[in-house]
Order: sequence, then C-alpha cells, then structure tokens
Amino acid sequence: MYKNKAATINTAVKFLRGGKKARKGASKTYDIITRARIWTTNVGLPMKVLRYTNDLNAKLGRYKKGKPKIKDMVDFRIGRAAMKAFAKKSGKKARRKK
Repeated sequence: MYKNKAATINTAVKFLRGGKKARKGASKTYDIITRARIWTTNVGLPMKVLRYTNDLNAKLGRYKKGKPKIKDMVDFRIGRAAMKAFAKKSGKKARRKK
C-alpha cells in the first residue's frame, strides 16, 4: 500500500463506487493515513490503529450518532479463533497484541 498509491486508490474507488468524488476522497484519505504510517504489514491491526481510525472518522464528521466504541466496530472473534487454532496446531501460546 505504501509503495503504490495509484493502485491503492484505484482499489478504494472500485469499492466506493463514487467516480471523481470518491477518487479525490480516497486520495486525501491515503495521504492522511500514509503520513500517520498506520498500515501494518503481515502483523494484523494493532489497537492503536483502530483508535486512530476511529478518532479520524470522528474528526472528519463521519459518525451521525457519536463516536462508537472499538468493540462495537470490530468483531474480534475471528482473529481470536484464528490465534487459538494457530496455537493449537503449532503448539505455541497465542498472544494478543494491544
């Protein structure tokens, strides 16, 4: 994502279905997120990234009913189940990132 802005924005626009307006918004969002260096590589999504994204969305006025709690935005069960399965198969203890 960091190395190919055009491809990342093209993918975002494809899912946003908004034409030029979506492209402009995706480009601005990409610049903000890239400056903050919040995308991780092969390590999951740290809680600080979730908080940053939630705070950013609140700042940008994306929430009509106030800023939600992280636990109401993300279903952690999938990741926890995967960690448990990995730990069971590998014999290693599953660790949770904070």
